[in-house]
Amino acid sequence: SAAYDSATDKLTLALPGGYSLTMVEGADCAVTDQRFVWSNLVENTDYTVEGGNVILETAAPMPSRRIVRFVITPSGP
Repeated sequence: SAAYDSATDKLTLALPGGYSLTMVEGADCAVTDQRFVWSNLVENTDYTVEGGNVILETAAPMPSRRIVRFVITPSGP
């Protein structure tokens, strides 16, 4: 699930049960050479992790347009 808090300009996304976060990547919405240009987002700058939630910063100076993808892995056997 996802929830946007307009008071804090943060977007909170719940990780699926049984998975942990490996990486968060972001790209501008503009296409370059027919693809998105992805870069790693920085934990505690672009996003934070609290329990099973990923909290994305969306207020300036963050880009006003960004596509985000999450790399998750199973957290147990």
